[in-house]
Amino acid sequence: MMSLDGISKHVHFRRMSPLCAAMAYAILSLPIALLPNGAAAQGAGDPPVLAPGLHELTLTRAGEPAIGYAISIPPTYSPATPGPLILALHFGVGDRDATGVGGDILKGLIGPALVGLGAIIVAPDSVRGNWSSAENEKAVNALLDMVMARYAIDKKRVAVTGYSMGGTGSWHWAEKFPERFSAAIARILRPTTAEDA
Repeated sequence: MMSLDGISKHVHFRRMSPLCAAMAYAILSLPIALLPNGAAAQGAGDPPVLAPGLHELTLTRAGEPAIGYAISIPPTYSPATPGPLILALHFGVGDRDATGVGGDILKGLIGPALVGLGAIIVAPDSVRGNWSSAENEKAVNALLDMVMARYAIDKKRVAVTGYSMGGTGSWHWAEKFPERFSAAIARILRPTTAEDA
């Protein structure tokens, strides 16, 4: 079986295309296994689930930097029916602050491409560096844990996607945390050569 590293060397992702959206739809549309009664219910002290739409929020963590993120809740979301979840990783921002970039990629690229899936999409802002850094791994895992605890998510339909640095991060996350994801859809930029023509 070829590793994700091997796949990334043999498959060239030129652009986020309808084919990628179709693949995501096929993977995330697998029959869902309903959770036992009450498994998706919120505890009495938990904040209410957000209304459908796009929300830009901050997850505070004790003794750790807060992580900004955007979350899109589809109009079809129901706490009684576990649905798909997509982790969307943004491109690199160089030396700039990444605040709000997760929301930008969700509004401009990932959200419009995958809106038909009826998935909750969460797009974090990176914490000082690329998605494979220990700090980002810790922050994004905390964010995923919070989303999985707060919303009815089908754990067999969780995907990671990204563009450029986010595409590389998608491969990293799928390979390092395979228990979290059923699919990875990456768009990785690479130099164009005569071979590509």
